[in-house]
This record gives sequence, structure tokens and C-alpha cells, in this order.
Amino acid sequence: MDDKGLEILRKKAYGQYKKAMFLCGCFILASLMMFGRHGIHNEDYTLFEWGLFTLIITALLTVIFCCLCYLLLIRRAQEGFIRAYKEQYVLPLLMENGRFQTLEYFPESGLGYDEVAGLHVVDCGVKNHFSSTDRLTGYYGDIRFLLCNVNTGRTGKVGKIYTSDSIFHGPVIRFDNVPALLGFQGTMRVFDNKYVAGFKDRPSAYKIKTGDPGFDGRFQVYASDGDDTPLTPVLIEKMKAFADKSGKWVSFTFSGSSAIVAVHRPRNLFDVFVDKPVSGQKAELLKDIRMIQAAGELFS
Repeated sequence: MDDKGLEILRKKAYGQYKKAMFLCGCFILASLMMFGRHGIHNEDYTLFEWGLFTLIITALLTVIFCCLCYLLLIRRAQEGFIRAYKEQYVLPLLMENGRFQTLEYFPESGLGYDEVAGLHVVDCGVKNHFSSTDRLTGYYGDIRFLLCNVNTGRTGKVGKIYTSDSIFHGPVIRFDNVPALLGFQGTMRVFDNKYVAGFKDRPSAYKIKTGDPGFDGRFQVYASDGDDTPLTPVLIEKMKAFADKSGKWVSFTFSGSSAIVAVHRPRNLFDVFVDKPVSGQKAELLKDIRMIQAAGELFS
């Protein structure tokens, strides 16, 4: 689908949203006027009692009316635009702008809590604050990859009030059977210093230094074997450049011939907004694609 066709769908969906909001506003105003006018002539209740009743019944009726507006006006148009954007726009752009092949996309699917925890690349927090969607699989060149969006968090407490604290938001990408890692038998985890302080799961036995001052100053490296390492000088330079351009912070896990990359950033590849022109969203989308390409180029 081209930009023009997608923009038509977006405008239709946004138009339905604005129509629904206008109708909801009219409904609230009409309800307040109707009940308020009736209350002026009702001697069985005080003005305060009738005012409170008016607010409560108007709120309840408005919730019902807004749900109907969503079901009848918004949902179908919005879901149609979102589906077209993700499946008929993002995927073709991926194919055009990189070495992506044999792509399969599952919008409602992702990695499970235990699966992400087993990767040891992000702090998974607690299960009730964990979610994972937008599962994308395929090949980058000759390397098979799996990408999905992951959100993790934990329950915090301020005084007597419980809060939801975000830990990680962004893509987690796993590359399998990486040719450059075929001789590596151990595990290694590379954590950005901006993140590692709050990450308690560091199961590898040895904390090592690479000998690169810039890399060692930014990352902490934990390995199962202090002598067996996949970090060549070329890969170290690629990882530094990738970290500088990709997000707030990044982390990496190497396990045998697999490499996992996590990038903490405010948006993900399949984010879509009904109230923002397609041209503006495309600019951000191309940045996301270049980031995914850069992750693949780490191991190509």
C-alpha cells in the first residue's frame, strides 16, 4: 500500500474518532441540561442532591454511549488502518530498505515472560507488568532473526500509594546461527552502565575487561569463561557505534551461536498513530528500520 492510500484510511479513521468525540460531547451537554432542567422543578430533592444525582447518572450514561460510539464508529475504521499500516506498509518497507527476507508477522504474539527471562538481556520485573507483542521473524541476509516488542516493569510504592514503574521498553532481537559465533561455546552478557545497576540477573561467572577503554567505560561484561570471548576488535567497534545511535541504552547476550540485542527506546517498529499524518510516521519508521538493519550488520 502506498502513502496516499494509507493516508486516506488514516483520515477516515481519525474522522470517525472526531465524530464520536463530538457526539459524546453533545450527549453530555444534553444530559446535563435535561436532568438539570428537571431538577429545578423537583421539590423532592435539594439542589445539591439533584446535582449529585445528575452528575452520577450522566457519567454512567456517557460511559455506555461512548462504548457504543467506539463499537459503531471508531473500532472498525481504526483497526482497518492499523492492520493496513502494519501488514501492508511496514513489512514492504522492510523488504525494500534492507536485506530482510521471508518475513512473518504476528501482531498479537510475542515472547513469553519466561522466554525473555531466559535470554538474560533485560530485567523482566514482575509478570503482571510484562507484555510482549509484534512478533516478527525472518532472515537478515543468511541469519535467521526473531524480533518483538517487550515492556517490563515492577510495582513501586510512594508512601501508601502503589505505582507501576517501567524498567524496559523496546525491541528485543535474537539472531540464530550467526556465522561469526559458530566457534563460541560459552555465554557472555554485555550491559550498558546506564542499566546494569538495576539488573540483578548476571549469572555468568567472570567479569572481564576487553582492553578497549571506550567500551570498558560504557559497558560491563560478564562471561562464563574468562578466556573464550566473541568480542573481536571489529565487533567491539560496531557495538559502540550501534549503542551511540540506537537508544537510551542497549544490552547484548551471546549464547553459543546466538546473539540477543535489546534496545531501550521510546517507540517500536510497529507503533502507529491515527492522529499523525502518514508522512510524519514514515520518517520515524525509516529510523526504526535503520536501527534493525544496524543490529543485523553487527553480525554480518
